[in-house]
Amino acid sequence: KGIVYNEMKGAGSSPESKLQHDAMAELFPNTTYRFNSGGDPKFITDLTFKQFKAYYHQYYHPSNGRFYFYGDDPVEERLKLLDSYLSEFGKPPEPVEVTRIETQKMWKEPRRVETAFPVTEQQADAEGGAKHMLKMYWLLNENVLPHSEQLAMSVVTSLLLGSTSSPLYKALTKSKLGESVMAGGVSGSLKQTTFSVGLKGVKKDDVPKVESLIKDSLHDIVNKGFTKAEVESNMNSLEFGIREFSSSSTNLGMSIFLQAASDWIYERDPVAGLRFKAPLEEIKAALAKDGQRYFEELIAKHLIKNRHRLTLEGVPD
Repeated sequence: KGIVYNEMKGAGSSPESKLQHDAMAELFPNTTYRFNSGGDPKFITDLTFKQFKAYYHQYYHPSNGRFYFYGDDPVEERLKLLDSYLSEFGKPPEPVEVTRIETQKMWKEPRRVETAFPVTEQQADAEGGAKHMLKMYWLLNENVLPHSEQLAMSVVTSLLLGSTSSPLYKALTKSKLGESVMAGGVSGSLKQTTFSVGLKGVKKDDVPKVESLIKDSLHDIVNKGFTKAEVESNMNSLEFGIREFSSSSTNLGMSIFLQAASDWIYERDPVAGLRFKAPLEEIKAALAKDGQRYFEELIAKHLIKNRHRLTLEGVPD
């Protein structure tokens, strides 16, 4: 008894995990993402078995599923196999549309929030007290990002945070304002794309300095620009990763499914994310056209000028 309850209590005791859950609740206040998918221990015990069954029958119904086969087995046999599992089901209790993830509307102004995270007595009693965390989050899109732009933002992450010599990572570590970088970068795992970066182990009085440092560093990076060598190196890494994915002989079927599912589960074309050549050529064409300023313009668009920005301060409790 209480397995999930205790698991979620354990997850909530991790400062980074607590900060991430609170960030999603603040960044996506009008969508399902505001909830902790594993359940909030404060409310888990309020769940009735009747509610649990109703949720299961609606959300775990085959009409809300995605079915994928990989290999050269006969299509007819696949359909028979599916029918053997699915023929016993009728319609879901409610239309399947009620299970769809909502789209978060973009904010007109940035927001700043403080949230508590757990610390030990030893940390609290340390000289200067327990340290804070500061992380900034951006929601990049309301409408679907073109696949070329999604790929390009992965390159932006590498350029900014990919190594200890990357300019944003270097600025954060060199500042000595925190103990370690929280380099989330771009994430496309949700319906809408996000970007995040921050520092943990920050003195209370230095928290505003971290926010200013991140914003100022992004401005400086865009103004100075990346060198041709930096851009070419990161583009080569992107191309290598794409080729490695396409030629991989280990679990290729599962890799294809996971890539396809990232669009499929949101009612988007499951094959679009598997077509790498055209988006890659679009990035190369943009680089040639803009004289290597393409990635700088993406930083300006999605991070500097973007008003859907959340500054989340983790306060030790």
